[in-house]
Amino acid sequence: MRHFNLLLGQEIRGPLTEAEVTALIAAGTVTAETPCAPVGAQDWTPLSQYFQFRPGLKVQWTKPISTADEEKLAAVRIGPATRKRLIAYGLADAVTVEGLTQVQAEQAIALKEITLRREIGRHRLTASVALALGLFLGVQTGLAENPASAQLDKLVGFFIKEQGNAKDALHRLRGSLREQDDIRQREREQKRLERTKPAAK
Repeated sequence: MRHFNLLLGQEIRGPLTEAEVTALIAAGTVTAETPCAPVGAQDWTPLSQYFQFRPGLKVQWTKPISTADEEKLAAVRIGPATRKRLIAYGLADAVTVEGLTQVQAEQAIALKEITLRREIGRHRLTASVALALGLFLGVQTGLAENPASAQLDKLVGFFIKEQGNAKDALHRLRGSLREQDDIRQREREQKRLERTKPAAK
């Protein structure tokens, strides 16, 4: 029995048996122009080269009886998630992915992820060293007597002065808000008392 890979949008589905492809045709999921590659083939061709398409074709699909060969193939078949990771990492393409077993695929992915983690670690280390060096040079430049450090000193002094004024303004604002809250509370209490008073006769 032949197996096929189908290109549906950006996703490769397969390997699929002839019965599975026929079921997709009957469901209307694939068309005659859907790219198809038999397992082991290098090129994509239209699905109509391998299957018949007729208007109104209704296919009754029943689960095929699996043979020992198909069971062996299913035991070593790469899962869809592993297949996607192999292709995403550039370790295999749609054709060569079929030549790998699940164990080989997982080992290749593990090695690639170790390499990527090391590379990310090197990038982070480089960024940290660059930041530390920049801070060190900035401190050294700031401590040296030059026109830029004098201007920086004036600017820092201005912000420190402004920060003190801002603290006083914030303190006054909070006090004012507390006073307004107390007034509202007294007004609510007064209205509540007026509602609860018995009406005079």
